[in-house]
Amino acid sequence: MASEVNYRGDYFATSDVQLFDAPNWLNDRALHLGFKFLEDDLSPPWAFLDPAVYGFLMTLDDDEDLRDVANGVDFPDASRRVVATG
Repeated sequence: MASEVNYRGDYFATSDVQLFDAPNWLNDRALHLGFKFLEDDLSPPWAFLDPAVYGFLMTLDDDEDLRDVANGVDFPDASRRVVATG
């Protein structure tokens, strides 16, 4: 059995699968991979903001820096947007 799955250049390890058993929490890698699956499968398209991007945005304490980064986040032609928060 493979120890990891490669989907569109992202890796999901066997140890990540164990996180789907209660009472565990999913890690950012599991959320990211799930988002990629959904982006490819949903119609009309949805846009998902990766948990790591959200985490980075929360570290910014300068409003101008936050606006600059947020303006660079691209949600192309998405009818719905999902942001994972911690």
